[in-house]
Amino acid sequence: MGRGRRRPERLELVTGGRAPRRKGDVFERAVVAVLLEAGFAAERCFGAGRPDDVGDVELAAFPWLFVDCKNAHRFELAEWVDALAGKAARADDGIPLVVVKRPRRPARDAYAVVPLWAFAEILERLEA
Repeated sequence: MGRGRRRPERLELVTGGRAPRRKGDVFERAVVAVLLEAGFAAERCFGAGRPDDVGDVELAAFPWLFVDCKNAHRFELAEWVDALAGKAARADDGIPLVVVKRPRRPARDAYAVVPLWAFAEILERLEA
């Protein structure tokens, strides 16, 4: 840099506040919209962190499916699935499913992540 010029200050990444929550809310609404468009009765669940927390989205036809939506810069699949599996285990027959937003892609292109045992359980229930 030439004399007299100052380097611009680096901006620090903000990780808290309203922005992450708003980002998550927008994605949850988009996931519900995709499910409604596909013909499923779906709605957002409110009150994350409460003792009876069952996830972010409720599907009327599949009350045993615990759906969490994640819109994060870094994927932490194992942590997310394990946390949701813990919530689902508190229910009698809950199955965890984590919907993960793909960067720069619409909600319809998100990943639906389940443990293999849960996938087998879903197939078994759909066959019945």
